[in-house]
Amino acid sequence: MSSSPIVDRIRIIPRPDDFLDRNVGSSGEVFFNKVTNSLRVYSGKVAGGFEIARADLANVDTTAFLQASSLNNISIEEFQDVMYMPNSIPDEGQVLVWRTDHWMNEDSLSGGASVDVAETAPTSPQSGNLWLDTSNGKLYIYINDGDSQQWIQPTTSSGGSGGAVTETDTLASVTTRGSTTSNAITINNTLTANDIQTSGAGTPTITSASTITLTAADATIVTGGPFRLPSFTTTQKNALAGVNGDMIYDSTLNKAQVYENGAWASLV
Repeated sequence: MSSSPIVDRIRIIPRPDDFLDRNVGSSGEVFFNKVTNSLRVYSGKVAGGFEIARADLANVDTTAFLQASSLNNISIEEFQDVMYMPNSIPDEGQVLVWRTDHWMNEDSLSGGASVDVAETAPTSPQSGNLWLDTSNGKLYIYINDGDSQQWIQPTTSSGGSGGAVTETDTLASVTTRGSTTSNAITINNTLTANDIQTSGAGTPTITSASTITLTAADATIVTGGPFRLPSFTTTQKNALAGVNGDMIYDSTLNKAQVYENGAWASLV
């Protein structure tokens, strides 16, 4: 009875790719590919033989593997363990990536977002969608905070947290969107409004580095409360560069005074 030889080791001749690719070899002949660190087996009929895949698949061409595999023609219904994000049904042409134990929409992994480019806003937007309005060149993002849904224009803070924000859209568009902000707003030209109201807590203030002029066609009327004059001590009052018509309250004299004919005089 014949028996196979038993050895404690065997050395297979290493060869480069170019030799192995043109060799037909003999049936059952084996060489070691020193380029890919894998084995090449020959049938004696096919030039180049057959490369044995490594456990880590480092020597496998992924494109060629998928083209030759049944996955190349599998329908979406045949995926039994697919998780799609953010949609339950994938769109045609959508790329799926295997992650541990499920397939995932590639868009949800990259965090990227497509941009709709048109003169009008998309009709069925999802929260986070971007839209470039070609009529004005502005970019908008669609938000859904649970209470409202709207397109808003992203803004950039110029001074870190709490810094001023530059809004490049028109004021009409901003108010139509219902936009609000707790940041400082700078207006470099005329602000025209039919009505200005404050609804926040505290005492609203108007501050200017120069004279503030109120101009009305017939009268300036204060309603709902008293008109309070600025309060100064007599020393502080005398340090003012008074102009005829100025009015203050002198807290030292406890008198309301007006500057007339080049001097301060009490009203009563």
